[in-house]
Amino acid sequence: MLKARLDEVCAGLEAEAGHEEKLAAWEGRNQRGGKPKPPDRRSNLTDPDSNLMRKSKRHEVRQAYNVQAVLDADGSQLVLITSLAQTPSDGPTFEETIIQLCERLG
Repeated sequence: MLKARLDEVCAGLEAEAGHEEKLAAWEGRNQRGGKPKPPDRRSNLTDPDSNLMRKSKRHEVRQAYNVQAVLDADGSQLVLITSLAQTPSDGPTFEETIIQLCERLG
């Protein structure tokens, strides 16, 4: 399993090197066309559930999680359901979290 993960990281590093070549070629063409987008970088070998995220464009990038929790608001503060996402925004996973809550609690 570790070898497969190492191979994945190596492939990501190779893709990043290829991106640098594409960026140099783009700059040599007087920046015509769209700027090449960098590859998705995920190189954490010990925690593959985390991802590189930032709060906004002004903040630094960190290895992080995005966790949602639904609590009982009637006073007990009991955790009813949790979910883990690899996106910095809550929006893409909010609906799915509520659907899971309805399925489990009725």
